[in-house]
Amino acid sequence: MKIREAVSETIIIEKSKFISFIYPCDNVEQYRNFLDELKVKYYDSTHVCSAYIINNSQHHNDDGEPQGSAGLPILSTLNKYQLEDCCGIVVRYFGGIKLGIGGLIRAYSTAIEEAMKKATLLQAQKLFLFKVALDYNQAFKLRSILENYAYSFEEIYHENVEYRFFLKEQTLSENILNICKETPPQFIKEEIIYVPVV
Repeated sequence: MKIREAVSETIIIEKSKFISFIYPCDNVEQYRNFLDELKVKYYDSTHVCSAYIINNSQHHNDDGEPQGSAGLPILSTLNKYQLEDCCGIVVRYFGGIKLGIGGLIRAYSTAIEEAMKKATLLQAQKLFLFKVALDYNQAFKLRSILENYAYSFEEIYHENVEYRFFLKEQTLSENILNICKETPPQFIKEEIIYVPVV
């Protein structure tokens, strides 16, 4: 799973303010940039704790909180949602009441959970790309089928009409094969795309 766009939420626990952020993140440099930006923006905060999951690599940082009480709960919450290519960052303003290690673990987990409620989750979908060139009469018949059957398609007009279309299955339907008897569609490649979880 991935998240479509950055989300943020603010919660108060025992007078401490926790501002959580979850970002889509493709590389460690991008994660560091997000972290640096937040450290500058919230320069007067007590802690800026973080975790990332990028290209099957995971990392967490407690930023001065007791070991394992902040970065690890953030990472565990990201893993709970089976997220990939993202980072979670929680800014804390200490409110004067000590939470203890158990309380900190719950607080940092809850902060990320609350941000997750705003996230649009994307799941991997395998699609198969085909192309075919047809004369105009056949092309318009194929188009009506693709409008209902293909995940997406594009038309390129030359002396013929070339269609490039994505299907969820690699097997072509009889409807498509019947229209394209003379020139069967050619399989181009498999592609993974991310679509919103319904």
